[in-house]
Parts: sequence; structure tokens; C-alpha cells
Amino acid sequence: MGQQHWTEAEQSLLKSVDLFDPQIAAGEKSDAELHSQLSLNYRGSQSQSCALLAVVYFREGRIQDALTTVEKAYDEVTRYKLAPQFHNQVLEIGKGIADASEDSAAQRTWSQHSPIQ
Repeated sequence: MGQQHWTEAEQSLLKSVDLFDPQIAAGEKSDAELHSQLSLNYRGSQSQSCALLAVVYFREGRIQDALTTVEKAYDEVTRYKLAPQFHNQVLEIGKGIADASEDSAAQRTWSQHSPIQ
């Protein structure tokens, strides 16, 4: 894939991540249980998008950006105690990037994270 396509993919994923912010904010302002659950789902989708962006960075050879971005996604899924599917997908991507990067500190960090049931 050419550089232009990677740049377009990155921009698309960044836009996807940003699109969730107003929905999350609206859900947090509401006291309704449904809106609260929707906000958590939006956060989960946002975290997945960040993890996928990390994959794009990794494939471009931007290892540090990949590690930083997937760590941000992991911080979100743990901070908000998101559903196991979000947590475990981000965890799988993070471990994969850390292992493939051959960064021993990242590998150590990601090996300490555990999936949830």
C-alpha cells in the first residue's frame, strides 16, 4: 500500500475516533441508564479505533506511535471498565504490537495485562 493510502487510512481512523467524542459527552450528561450504556459502547468503539490506528502506525514502521496509541486505548478500556470484548481486543492488539516490535519494555508491560471474562 502506498504512502498516500496509509495517510488516508490514518486520517480516516483519527476522524472516526473524534466522531465518538460528542456522543460520549451527550451520554455522560444524561442520567438515563440507556444513555450511560451507549456512552460506554461509544468509548469501546473509540478504543477499538485507537487500537486499529496503532496497527496502521506499526505497519508504517512508526513503532513508538503504535505503542503509545495502543496504550492510550488500553488506558481507556481499563479506566471506564469497558466490556470484555473491547478490553480483550485492545489487549490482543497491544500484545501483538509489543511482541512484533521486539521492544523488551513494551513486551514486559503488555505481558502483565490480563484478559477479562
